[in-house]
This record gives sequence, structure tokens and C-alpha cells, in this order.
Amino acid sequence: MTEIVSPKQKMANLRSLLMNEKVQAQIMSALPRHIDGKRLFRVYLTAVQTTPRILECDTVSVIGAVIQAAQVGLSLDSVFGEGFLIPRYNKNTGGFVAQFQTGYKGLRKLAFTSDKGIRDIYARVVYENDTFEYAYEPATLRHTPADADTRGPLKYAYAKVIWKEDNYDRFIVVGTPEINKAKSASDSAKKGFGPWIDNTEAMWAKTALRRLCDTLTLSADSDLARAMVSEDSEEAGRHAVAGLDLDLSSLSAAPAAPQLQEPTTSALDQLAEQSGGQTPAPVQQRRRRAAPQEAPPVATQPAAAQAAPTQAERDDERIVGNIDRRTGEVIE
Repeated sequence: MTEIVSPKQKMANLRSLLMNEKVQAQIMSALPRHIDGKRLFRVYLTAVQTTPRILECDTVSVIGAVIQAAQVGLSLDSVFGEGFLIPRYNKNTGGFVAQFQTGYKGLRKLAFTSDKGIRDIYARVVYENDTFEYAYEPATLRHTPADADTRGPLKYAYAKVIWKEDNYDRFIVVGTPEINKAKSASDSAKKGFGPWIDNTEAMWAKTALRRLCDTLTLSADSDLARAMVSEDSEEAGRHAVAGLDLDLSSLSAAPAAPQLQEPTTSALDQLAEQSGGQTPAPVQQRRRRAAPQEAPPVATQPAAAQAAPTQAERDDERIVGNIDRRTGEVIE
């Protein structure tokens, strides 16, 4: 029968696992040197405990997702929008796993750190009633937003990068069909939660920015490249934690200490059979009875004339505390 674990106990197990010395050391070592590791680790711990549905995910996959965020130095605080923990259903395991997903602000931040020649990189969304025109040859991009209350539904998203040298720029425009295709690949969006629901504009902008980042020349070990490879992984929980020696599959939350139970008669009988018929001494749960005080000898009464012990007295001799020494039974 499947054991039912309360959400409170799940949270306690997950927190205990994240506070494991080896796990914490690996997460801290994965962080870039210029980042305050202790502060960001506290952010990770808080994010894990406040992310919706994260308790439904395999705990090992949660650790893997946190380590992936640490590798590229992104915060998991939803307020910053740099990265998110997304629960995804894994058909191979038949359960939910946590996946690290880079946000719009996270991609922008990683682009700056991965290419020092970039002067600016950004993405914007276009609504139906905005004035918008673009062409790739010759390169033309003009966007004038309409009034906030008359802009209509979302229609496009575009991203642009400008390099310091000669102000060279490049842009890419993404239409509604491609945006919807990216959204349809999100399990959380299908189930009505996650960044696609809570931060729709940011996800439109992120989709365009991601398409633009695919055109950049990046080194394989850059933070941006690692983040994009991580996001493309279809197997959440099988994380590519490069440079880490932590075996995630061997970690699990420490089980609760088993409760000691008083041995029953049937259990004692089974032990007796295994030990060749000799009943092992049971664990006593009560204090031994005080030894009865001996009556002073009566000099005038001959030993032969003393009364024979009663059945109750004989029973009392073979009972120690509440244990029958002959049968091993516990006497209540």
C-alpha cells in the first residue's frame, strides 16, 4: 500500500535534503565567484518552499534544478524573473520532476556576461494596435506603442542586440504562431499555471530573445550556452551538472526513526522457533516487583510442619515483573 505523506512532511524532507552538507556544498561551489553564495542559497531555499506544486516533484530533480540555476548564477526568486522551477510530468517515471527554466531577465543577464562586447540587448512585445513595421533587407525596425488601454491583443515579439564596436545591431521578430508553438511545449501552461500564465508578456519577450541568442557566437562553456542547453533538456531530473561530482541518485531524505513496539506473544514464539525452541528473554517494560520480605522464622514450628506453598505463590515465583519466565508472555 502506498504511504501517504502530508505536504508538511514533504516540505520537511525537501528542506532537510537541501540542507544536507554535501548538497549545500555542491550548490555553493557551483555558484560563480562574484556572487554572494550564502545570500543566493537562502533565495533558493525560499523559492523551493514557495514554488507552486514543487512538492509534487521528485526531490532529487529539485536539487538538480537548483544546481543548474547555481551553475549560471541566476536567482530563482520570481520577483526578479531570472529563473523558475517548473514542475513537469515525466512519462518515463510516471511522476512530476522539477526543471530549471531561464526567464527573460535571466537570458538578458547571461548575454551580457557571456559576451562583453554587447552594449545592449533587449526584447519587446507588440500589440495589435501598435504601429509596427520591420524588414530584414535592408534592416528596418520601427515600433510605436499605442495607448495602454487601446493596444489590443498581443501580436508580435522582437529582440535586438547592439554591439559596442561600430554600433552594429541585429534583431529578430517572432509572430503569434511561433509564440503559441513555444507555449504549447510547456506542460505547466497546459495545466494553467507557471510563467506563461503569470508573466505572459515576459514569456513572449523571452521567446524572441531566445531566438536571437541562438544566432550569437558563444563559447560552449559560457553561462548563456549552458543555460540554453539546460532548458532544451527533455529529461527533467537528468541534469547536466557539469563539473560536479555529486551523485544525485544516491541522495534521499533521511527516514524517520522507527518507533519501538512492545513484543507480542506471537513474535516471541517465532523467535523461539528460530532459536531452537529457547524463548529469548523479552524486553521488560515495567519495573521488577519488589522481593517480598521474609517472615521471621518461628523456632517452635518444625520445618516439616510448614505448610506447602499455594498455587498463587508458585505462580509468583516464576513471574518476574510482568513476564512469565516459562512462556514468555507479558502479564498485564
